[in-house]
Amino acid sequence: MKKICLIIVALFFFFGSNTLAGELIVGGEYSPPYLFMRNGKIVGIDAEIIKQVLDESGVNYRIVILPWQRCWKMLERGTVDIGIGIPKNREYDAHVHYPATFSRNMEFVIFTNKETKKQHDATSLYYIRKNYFRVGIIRGQSYHERFWNFFPWQNVEENRYHVQIEPANNIEINLKKLNANRINAFPSDKTAGLYTAGKLGLKKIIHYDFVIFYTTTFNVFSRNSKYKSEKYQDITALMKAYDRKLEEFHELPEFMEIFNWNWDTPYISKKRVIKKETTGKTVNIGFLAALSGPDAGWGKPGLTGNQMFIDEVNARGGLLVGGVRYPLKMHIYDDEGDGAKALKGARELVEKHDVKFISAIGGADADATHPYLTKKKVIYASLIATDIRPDRPYLLAGGDVTPRIDMLRPWYHRNKNPKLKKWAVVSQDDPIGRACQAWEVGAAVAEGWEVVYDRHFPLDTSDFSKVADGILATDPDVVSLNLTWPDFVTLILEQLYIKGYRGEISGNYMDVEANLKKVPVWFHEGAVDSFPLFNDPFWGYSSIQHRFYDLWKKRYGPGAPEDLKRDLTGIDWDHVIMLRIWALGAQLAESFDPDRIIKALRAQKSFPTILGNAKMTGREMWGIDNMVSPPIPINETKDGVKRIQTIKGFDEWFQAHKETIIDVVKSKGLFWNQQK
Repeated sequence: MKKICLIIVALFFFFGSNTLAGELIVGGEYSPPYLFMRNGKIVGIDAEIIKQVLDESGVNYRIVILPWQRCWKMLERGTVDIGIGIPKNREYDAHVHYPATFSRNMEFVIFTNKETKKQHDATSLYYIRKNYFRVGIIRGQSYHERFWNFFPWQNVEENRYHVQIEPANNIEINLKKLNANRINAFPSDKTAGLYTAGKLGLKKIIHYDFVIFYTTTFNVFSRNSKYKSEKYQDITALMKAYDRKLEEFHELPEFMEIFNWNWDTPYISKKRVIKKETTGKTVNIGFLAALSGPDAGWGKPGLTGNQMFIDEVNARGGLLVGGVRYPLKMHIYDDEGDGAKALKGARELVEKHDVKFISAIGGADADATHPYLTKKKVIYASLIATDIRPDRPYLLAGGDVTPRIDMLRPWYHRNKNPKLKKWAVVSQDDPIGRACQAWEVGAAVAEGWEVVYDRHFPLDTSDFSKVADGILATDPDVVSLNLTWPDFVTLILEQLYIKGYRGEISGNYMDVEANLKKVPVWFHEGAVDSFPLFNDPFWGYSSIQHRFYDLWKKRYGPGAPEDLKRDLTGIDWDHVIMLRIWALGAQLAESFDPDRIIKALRAQKSFPTILGNAKMTGREMWGIDNMVSPPIPINETKDGVKRIQTIKGFDEWFQAHKETIIDVVKSKGLFWNQQK
């Protein structure tokens, strides 16, 4: 690899930059499968993205592979016109223009070796620093600011890294050092690390199943570029054209095909036939959830995220499906959390508005509506994966991480404090409470907890004093509220506080703003849930999550045109995850036919969501692969604000514990094949 890079760089300097009239120089670092050499040609995901856009733009260009630091210096000078795969960084703003459209979203994990992983069940960057891992990095890479918060420089001017950091020139060197146990950890984009380790035949490489950060990358344009041609008078004019074409390319099935390609075999570029877009009829979607009542906290806020997405799509002329742009419109029905009303609402949405997709909470409402919606072949997106069953082929779930977060919270509390032993869990007596709590109890047993309390309270409960007494009589170390409705959570916490409970608190969803009206900040400190805020520093200011927060605040925040007199919650983004996935499925299938949409989604090795890359799975848990499985955030409340502590992959953990968990669920008669 080093020889290839030297040859490429030597040829670049031999011919000089921009020696041909109007030639554009595009540079990027070696990072398979994004950018690498095969049979003397530069290929990879990033290479194909830039080729597709620039070929359509009629640009004479040349791609070169350069070490990261050299590429950046040349971008600063303008001898490289476009830099491939650059994250947003405030220090870069003075030297490059960022287009509006990003090229990809990277998911960074910690790669390690089998020897290290056997000794350390690492859960975070904090663990890695605390246990003195030797950490390899690529010299000059910006990484994410939270990485440098854990491993701050000794002296930036003198180029002296943190004592645990060992820089190397590229990904291959770091992985080889890791395989030889010369370092213990290497932060890398998951796709790049897995592909490169496999390509090099490194048998000892493995990775931890938590995400350390996400990085949104752009193909940036040098502010000092001298590029111009007959068609484009300067680099900014080219960037505007590039931006339009990349945005269009994002909407095509070919874009996802590049990411799902097996890069062990050559990718055959497809020349896109440019067709004049037409506008189709408006496609209606439904929002069928509680907008009033005690579980409205899971429904009503979700209207904002859905409407933001619909308006974004319609601003482009509609959802591009099969060369036609279809405007979207949302129709809303308040089912008040009542099954009979949910069925009435489903009929109205389908028969009056011909909706193709329904956002919902699920539970008893899913039970009531699924025979009708199955017959009508309408995709119903539940927040609760326990609703998935083989006889509900059009019910999809998983964007909301219930009940997987309820299964991972026992793992998180155990790893945080191994001395804790007793687990108490409670929720309301309804289908979602019973089902989700069964999976949580199974996970707690699998993680070695003594489950001392496992009960449900009636839906008409208004005084939670006796519920709190029953819980506290078992002297628990952790009280978990599982999938308790948001209004009930606040009332239970109030009673636990009044009665003197001082242990750890855990739950599926914590509306901190509402809870702190009943309990003091110190009591809520450290409470664990899984619905993060999108202004969380974990995401970083350049992330798609932070962009969502900014747009929400400008529309619904204080003083905004549609000021809601509240802050952003975890539900504002929760429903829109599945709406985005449905829209992606329609674009991949080039059809609104539900069977084709689901088939297209299942065919993807992975696809993007606002929680990270996901895939369709679920057969072992629900009997059918209708569950979207992204990484799962785990939060703690810090000084009255939720903050992400880690983001964990669920699937690997579940494989190691599934037999115990499923046995517990079956013992309660709540496994999918035991349901009527």
